[in-house]
Amino acid sequence: MRDQFRLLASDELSHFTCRSRIVEHLLAYWLSKRQGDRPPPRSAIDPAELKPILPHVMLVDFSYDPFRARYRLVGTAVVEHTKLDFTNYHADDILFQDEDGTDWNECYRQVALAACPGFGISHWSPDKSFVQWTEFLLCPLCGPDGQVKQCISVEEYEPLPDHMEDKFQARSLF
Repeated sequence: MRDQFRLLASDELSHFTCRSRIVEHLLAYWLSKRQGDRPPPRSAIDPAELKPILPHVMLVDFSYDPFRARYRLVGTAVVEHTKLDFTNYHADDILFQDEDGTDWNECYRQVALAACPGFGISHWSPDKSFVQWTEFLLCPLCGPDGQVKQCISVEEYEPLPDHMEDKFQARSLF
């Protein structure tokens, strides 16, 4: 399987569709908060307005020179599904289980530099007997100086089969 991440072109933002209603919800919300063609500031994001998808939301801080993405907040659905709370860890410090070898730090770097959302599908294998998808959206947020300082993102997962829920244990390493 291949890493399937890409930046969304400005002409497709208003009509972008995917399988995940959670991803579409965040994109519509992010678009409603944008300031012209610039990403919205973090102060424009109201968690109460994201209540239906909040368990799937992550807030990620960016630092530059070198670029690093640090998970400031990881939603409860993300933690429950991955069996791992990676709040306060950097993306490049975590070995996730995706089959694609998705470079999460690089995905965030592209979004930060382009100041536009990125969409992707990652594939992972809970026990090597089958592969499932994770659909995700990364949306940049600007600081007071106009530089992209953070990202709000969501993930939705293909549900695990019933027989796998108890069996699956996180194999991710820090």
